[in-house]
Amino acid sequence: MRRGRVIAKFRALSLARLFELEKVLRERYPDKAEQVSLAVSTLAHKLYYLNRNTVADYVYTVKSLSKTFPELAELVPDADTVKRLLGVEQ
Repeated sequence: MRRGRVIAKFRALSLARLFELEKVLRERYPDKAEQVSLAVSTLAHKLYYLNRNTVADYVYTVKSLSKTFPELAELVPDADTVKRLLGVEQ
């Protein structure tokens, strides 16, 4: 599969999961509504503009935000996924 398609598929699936998690986060953290909005907006922006050069930035950002909202940790891609996004031969 071409790298562009790999990134597009990852982007679509990750955005869908992020928006599902947003509902969960809003229910669990009603007192942190503004922080939830900022975290979701930040990750959505990073995913929307994700490309080969920004994969590391996305991984770092989602890992950092998962310290505040542990539920976001499931959005951290595994090493094999990162290799596919980067087009690295396995």
